[in-house]
Amino acid sequence: MRVLARFAAAAILAASMAVVATAGPVGATDTTLHSCDEAQFRAAVASGGTVTFGLDCTDLVITQSMTVASGKTVTVDAAGFTVTIDGHDTVRFFQVNGGTLTLKGLTLTHGRAKGSDGTNQPAASAGTVGADGGFPRGTPAVCDPVTTTVGAPGADGKDATKGTIGGAGANGTSAGSASGGAILVASGTVTLDHVVVSNSQAIGGNGGNGGAGGAGGNGGNGSSAENGKDGNIDPLTQKKCPTGGRGGNGGKGADGQPGGAGGSAGAGGSASGGAITNHGTLHLISSVLTSNSAIGGTGGFGAAAGFGGPGGIGGNGGNGGKGITPDGGKGGNGGNAGVAGKNGDGGIGGNGATGGAATGGGIYNDGTVTMSGATLQSNEAHGGVGGNGGNGGNGYRAGWTFFNGAAGGQGGPGTTSSDGAGHDGGDSGASGKGIGGGNGGDAGKGAVGGAATGGQIDNVGGTITADTTGILGGLAVSGSGGSGARGGAPGSGWSGGTGTNGGPGSSGGGSGGLGGSGAANGPEGIAGKGGLAAPAAAATGGGIASTGHVTITGPSFVDGTARGGDGGAGGPGGDSPQAPPAAQGGDGGIAGGGK
Repeated sequence: MRVLARFAAAAILAASMAVVATAGPVGATDTTLHSCDEAQFRAAVASGGTVTFGLDCTDLVITQSMTVASGKTVTVDAAGFTVTIDGHDTVRFFQVNGGTLTLKGLTLTHGRAKGSDGTNQPAASAGTVGADGGFPRGTPAVCDPVTTTVGAPGADGKDATKGTIGGAGANGTSAGSASGGAILVASGTVTLDHVVVSNSQAIGGNGGNGGAGGAGGNGGNGSSAENGKDGNIDPLTQKKCPTGGRGGNGGKGADGQPGGAGGSAGAGGSASGGAITNHGTLHLISSVLTSNSAIGGTGGFGAAAGFGGPGGIGGNGGNGGKGITPDGGKGGNGGNAGVAGKNGDGGIGGNGATGGAATGGGIYNDGTVTMSGATLQSNEAHGGVGGNGGNGGNGYRAGWTFFNGAAGGQGGPGTTSSDGAGHDGGDSGASGKGIGGGNGGDAGKGAVGGAATGGQIDNVGGTITADTTGILGGLAVSGSGGSGARGGAPGSGWSGGTGTNGGPGSSGGGSGGLGGSGAANGPEGIAGKGGLAAPAAAATGGGIASTGHVTITGPSFVDGTARGGDGGAGGPGGDSPQAPPAAQGGDGGIAGGGK
């Protein structure tokens, strides 16, 4: 009686279990599922053998892909129950790596294989700013040792140093590919018997965007010159130097540096086999593949280039010294303004990258496929859109900040002799010319969109044999080409330096010195070229595309549409800058009155 009771309790326990395991082939265990639990289902598949459903599972959600390794045999049978396995647009259901997988009576829906996205790059660093010219160090002498009748000249300003070129943006990285939205047959054999595979996708990753170029470094400013010494008596020789000394020349400004190039983009990832990618052997028996798609990744965008840095301003010329007093003398001439540095050019924009190719909206095959009584309907392949080019960098333009050329030094005033005779004032120094605007950088090119091949099936060197099979409503659409970007705007020239006044003549009939003319404005830079547009890629085989062997027999039907995408738009050239105001001339020195 105790033995019978033990057996009865064991029978009741087994009947209440969600999973019933029985002996299967060597190394495998046949399993009957009495629960729609994902973990139990995956464990049963991992054990191998035959996995049979013992109840309806209308929404068995799978969060991890299942692998059938070499030497493993797995059969999953709905056994007349309604079984729908749902990937929630997150995971591929099965990958077969040399084993054998048979599915019977199931529906696989919303599987997904997604390629990794490329890396977007950060903006590059701006160039460093050049150092300004240092403080000028004049001579301690009172009189010019060469021309002993003239006061010592002022020391020239110091020249500035250049900055550095803006950093080049790094290139975006290419994206990963994706294959087999529902099933990937890397090797081995897969049989689908009365199975529906729907709404599954293989999606290539999006290419990474290039990093923006850094702005060019500013040129340092030249330092202003010292004023000339006043006419005086040399304390060592006791000789007079009655004429005021010449003002020193201003230091040169350094050139602004070009902006860095924008980084080019990474390519979009390819996608193959929206429902199934087969590199081994695939059998479809009275099965349906519907509304699946292979979608190539979008090509990354090229990055904008950095703008050119401004040139440094030249230093002002020193003022001429005044004539000696009380004996009277001519005023010294002003020093010339330092030359400003050239404005930097804009960098070249980065190029966009190609969109990913899409092959086989339903099936991608380079192995062997047999189909009997199968239907492929409304599967699609969409090539990825090509990336746009990056904008060219603007040349440094005075419209951002109007800088004038440096001023020449003012002429020194004449002084009146003790006998009442007047002396002329000194002439002003030349003002600095306006520097031309930097050239705009050329824009990056748009990239070709991804090709689309085989809306329903792309057979690449494989073999397909189909009997009594419908292949209906396939669509292959290539990706649109990327657009070219805007060329960099040219920089406007700077205003020329304003003319300074001549030195006043002294009383007793001294003439005023010549005033300086306003210097010419710098010319406008050259606009950058707009980026070239890219064409759309080719679309082939809305139903079947094949470079292998395809045999279709029986009352079968194939149709489909292949449509090319749109070409990209060309980019505009750089726009014209605002013109700087004209420089004003200086006044002549005031003449001295009569005796």
